[in-house]
Amino acid sequence: MVMVMVMVMVVGKRRLVDSQGQKAIEDIKSRVLALTGRFNLSSNANKVQRERLTMFSPTCQTPRNTDQEAWADPFSMNMHFQLNLTSGEHVVAAKLRIYKLPQENLTSSISSTSGGSVVDEQEEEDEKKIRISVYYYTKTLRKHRAKKRLMDSLVTPLTNEGTHLALDVRQGLRFWRLTPRNPHGNGSNHGLVIQVEDQDGRPLKPALYIQEPSCSNGDDDQKAYHHLPALFVRACTRYVRVVNGETVTYVNCRH
Repeated sequence: MVMVMVMVMVVGKRRLVDSQGQKAIEDIKSRVLALTGRFNLSSNANKVQRERLTMFSPTCQTPRNTDQEAWADPFSMNMHFQLNLTSGEHVVAAKLRIYKLPQENLTSSISSTSGGSVVDEQEEEDEKKIRISVYYYTKTLRKHRAKKRLMDSLVTPLTNEGTHLALDVRQGLRFWRLTPRNPHGNGSNHGLVIQVEDQDGRPLKPALYIQEPSCSNGDDDQKAYHHLPALFVRACTRYVRVVNGETVTYVNCRH
């Protein structure tokens, strides 16, 4: 009887995690599709499930000519994505999904009154927060050189429950985009990095607060419903036309 109850609890917890992961992906889809004009936030949510985004998982390979020691810096969560975008595609939206880990043993000096109510002012003051920032490297990472550019940053509270977050990384993908001079891609793809700071600006180890990428083999569709980082991209076809003697670039997202 006890074993049955334990199995039910484990299965129930697994379903809850899958449900949370699915909801996070649908939320990201809604944001990305709204930016591309393929989805109206006030329309039927079923349309989100019918639309497809390209998902990429981080590779276990470091970018070419990257310093291995610098890449393994514990205060930087470095990631490298192998993209199959072409020079004829325009990145309209791109979101990096990460999972903020639950923080146990959170200390708080909040006390309850005799009536059991909590002082709101003290609770707000004692809430610990971190800043999560994502950058893309503009040059190859070296031991004493880290040329990077900020793409997105957010402040989030530390809680005893994990949650999914989405960071805007479109600028980095446009920097990586294939060009006629670089038809095979990844020439300018030096990776991206997540860095975490406390409220005083002190650097923290990202692995303590964000789920790290995994190098274990697995199906990409399965990974989409777990806590591993994933990149969701919406790219549209780019084409050029000559109008009144001027070259005009168009983007077609009707696909």
